Amino acid sequence: MWLRAGSTGKRPKLKYNLRLYRLGANLLSLCAVGQFRILDEDGKDHAPRSAKARAVLALLSVAPDQARSRSWLQTRLWSDRQSAQAAGSLRRALSDIRTALGPHRDILLTDGSVVSLDRDRIKIDFSTPPADSHVTLRADVFEGLDEIKDREFEHLLRDIRVLLGKNADPVPDFTAPRSDKPVILLEFVSGGESDNQLILQLARDRLHNQLSEHDIVVIAGTGFVLEGSNRNRNCVALRVCVNSADDATYMSFSTFLPTSGMQLWSEGALVPALFAAEGLLREATSMLSAIASQLEYVHKGDTRTSLQLSQSAVNANASNPLSWAMYSNALAVNGAQTDSYAAAERSVRLATGSYQQFFFEHFACMAAASLAEYDKALTHARMSLFMKPEFVSVRRYEIALTLRQHDAPASDRSITSMQRYEDVMTSTPPLPARFDQKTLDLIESVLNSNHLFYRRFDGTKSFADEAIEAFRNHLDIDYVATTSSGTASIHTALASLEIDAGMEVVVPPITDVGGLMPVIFQNLIPVFADVDRDSGMVTAETIQAALTEHTKAVIVMHHSGTPVDLDPILALCNEKNIPVIEDAAQALGATYKGKPCGTLGTLGAFSLNHWKHVTAGEGGFVATRDRALFEKCHHFADKYWDRLNSLDSGKNVKNHRIGLNYRLNELESALALDQLPRLADLVAHRKAAGDALRYLLAGLPGVVPQSDPQDSSSSYFLFTFRLADYATREAVIESLLLDASGRWDASRGYQNLLHRYPVVQQKAFFPGGVWPAEVVSGRKYDYNNIQLPNAEFYHDTSICMTLHQGFTHEHVKEIAGRVESALP
Repeated sequence: MWLRAGSTGKRPKLKYNLRLYRLGANLLSLCAVGQFRILDEDGKDHAPRSAKARAVLALLSVAPDQARSRSWLQTRLWSDRQSAQAAGSLRRALSDIRTALGPHRDILLTDGSVVSLDRDRIKIDFSTPPADSHVTLRADVFEGLDEIKDREFEHLLRDIRVLLGKNADPVPDFTAPRSDKPVILLEFVSGGESDNQLILQLARDRLHNQLSEHDIVVIAGTGFVLEGSNRNRNCVALRVCVNSADDATYMSFSTFLPTSGMQLWSEGALVPALFAAEGLLREATSMLSAIASQLEYVHKGDTRTSLQLSQSAVNANASNPLSWAMYSNALAVNGAQTDSYAAAERSVRLATGSYQQFFFEHFACMAAASLAEYDKALTHARMSLFMKPEFVSVRRYEIALTLRQHDAPASDRSITSMQRYEDVMTSTPPLPARFDQKTLDLIESVLNSNHLFYRRFDGTKSFADEAIEAFRNHLDIDYVATTSSGTASIHTALASLEIDAGMEVVVPPITDVGGLMPVIFQNLIPVFADVDRDSGMVTAETIQAALTEHTKAVIVMHHSGTPVDLDPILALCNEKNIPVIEDAAQALGATYKGKPCGTLGTLGAFSLNHWKHVTAGEGGFVATRDRALFEKCHHFADKYWDRLNSLDSGKNVKNHRIGLNYRLNELESALALDQLPRLADLVAHRKAAGDALRYLLAGLPGVVPQSDPQDSSSSYFLFTFRLADYATREAVIESLLLDASGRWDASRGYQNLLHRYPVVQQKAFFPGGVWPAEVVSGRKYDYNNIQLPNAEFYHDTSICMTLHQGFTHEHVKEIAGRVESALP
């Protein structure tokens, strides 16, 4: 995208194409400036999808004789890995190149030590810009390779750009500071003129003062290199290139996410000399305000400050389409959908005719869809895809919009197009069908009854009654109260304890956010206990460290279906008369020393949502052996109607306490009844696969798979394991997700650590950043500097994988092989 500011001249036509000629065959053109592409004569792009594979081609294209040793490439692109691991990564990159080149694959030559392009079959020619163009090409050469997060490659790419660009000076290295805040990394490049350096310094000072007021970013000085310790930071990089001539200044911006490798946008302009100082300052101010607006919303959830920053961006430069796009986004999350679309349309108009118009059409598509203007949304989506067919995010919008219009042929074409750009095979097997004719017959019987409320008032049993009895028998427990979700189960269990407002509840930092929200809504204070660094679950020792005189309950979670070691925890809490709630949402079918998980503590909370072993779509239940607690659970989940011993529909029953509508209806109850008898077989299949994978991984150095306490058994809701360190985890996740032969459904850790969430750190939702419980208790809690070293370590080194009854031994062996191949 090339912005015009004031009486800006046109951008010079630049051409830096590396041409690959196969003798007697079609012409291939590798574009070295702008978007990385390898085009044949028909315009088909043969560039590999992998950034590292593209980097290999780039390095070979500028190498002497177009050849490099394997060890040289490994050092430049995988410098943070051991040699065997780097060699495996290079092999995968070469495989990606061959796959992408297709019929032209034989231009790539490899042997045991050297990788090269066949010089006898290709001709390489660089065309250079005119000598008087006064253009800095440093930010333009090999655009898109900035996403390679390797220190050695950063050095090399900078040198290549300096060599090929005109008047572009090398920039000193700068290591991004350690910070939990989002980081904006600034790199300033100039031809050395003092005026330009003064302009950049003024811009840096002004921006620092402006953004530091919001306490959201660290602005890092000139130049940067991200090291391994900083790769998990929330970073946005902005490179500003400036080069002056007698009559004009050329400046360009290149903005990308170093941590994910996603390039956001790039833009540049020729600016008259008189305009240069103020123009550059305005451009830089607008650009960084727009970036900060997005960071404020994405990483802190502060929609109001995000809106203020995006307004500042628009005010700083009303001709910058990016500022309007960010403004559109901020307006949308603040509920101003009509104004959001108007801002998005403005960004499209400003970018019309530029390369990156497709990016702003995406914003307009989203804004139109939020207004239910689906025809307009589809128009914007198709315009974006016309300019960038591989833009998969917009392709998904196109599919959804055509499906909504019931245009099956159009949606089929969209799906086919997306598969062309998302052609990586998914290795994770599909979840086997869970419903059959018996399920349909049961649902039909519910509908035929013409009664969906959980109680019947004619003396007959409802499906909810039968479900309750089935769960009681399965768990061998006295009482079960149904709820509408796993979160509702936690809330109902907590409410039944009738804890005074302002008291503390010890919670695990690694769990679903649904295990935390009920504590806050019940006007209680969450206190986070650290975890065992191998299992990611709380222990008696970590709970002991979190207890205070204000502690009135402890919540423990059976993570991924693996039982937490309960005996020491129950002994500690019983001694102090503190009730224990078991979060067994992921552990239906798991046992601790022969007893079902969720039945050993004071109360057990279960979930029946779509992903769980037994599903009702949504739903849950609370299990207990205490009659008084059961009655309170039952009443609380039914708006505190006391219907236990009454056939009355509620007309003569009093709501003598506060309760919520957490009822499970008859359709959900019937589904649960249908699924529960299948649980034992389902868990047996998961256990066979999970135990086999655990056995294979346990023999690998530095790998610690999930393990059960003695005489206990996991139900394998997920399969989790941790690695020795962050770098190894990243290498293994890359092997699981990015291999050309397929990808597995795996994630870095389990969601995020709860104490990192904005709702905790900023106490979002409540005015003034104060929880009502703090007001009642007279105590303030600061969650921004919590020290949970084991939880941090486990989160940064662990991997969670989907595992279900569809997995076979072959799947398990493939996963173990992927993990082993990526280990140092």
